[in-house]
Amino acid sequence: MKNKNGLTIKEQRFADMYLETGNATQAALDVYDIGSKGGNDNYSTAASIANVTLKKAEVMHYLEKEVKSVKKNMLKLALSAENENVQVAAGKDILDRALGKAVSRIDHTSGGKRINTMSSLSDADLILLVEDETDSN
Repeated sequence: MKNKNGLTIKEQRFADMYLETGNATQAALDVYDIGSKGGNDNYSTAASIANVTLKKAEVMHYLEKEVKSVKKNMLKLALSAENENVQVAAGKDILDRALGKAVSRIDHTSGGKRINTMSSLSDADLILLVEDETDSN
């Protein structure tokens, strides 16, 4: 049965875990009940499941939508958080990601398909996000 995002319960849990950890293989191990013994066979199976799941159009669409929401929240924090330290940290994170210096791990299990992340923002995209955020305030 599919939910409002067009995902099964396990696909939804996998996508949310992947967004939280940045590790698709670990998300597959946790969600798809591959086995608790550990070892290379379970890891390979999880990596294969992660690869197949990330290629599904509904999963990709959900991940891109959620990443866009995170980008807007980071921008909102950078522009209007009450705490100056939060503003600085959010601004630094945006700049680090825009310049390709993100501290999160790179997941190579998406089968070569790029998931839009903060590092994929062009200067023009960043300006549009800032303008959208300032117009809505």
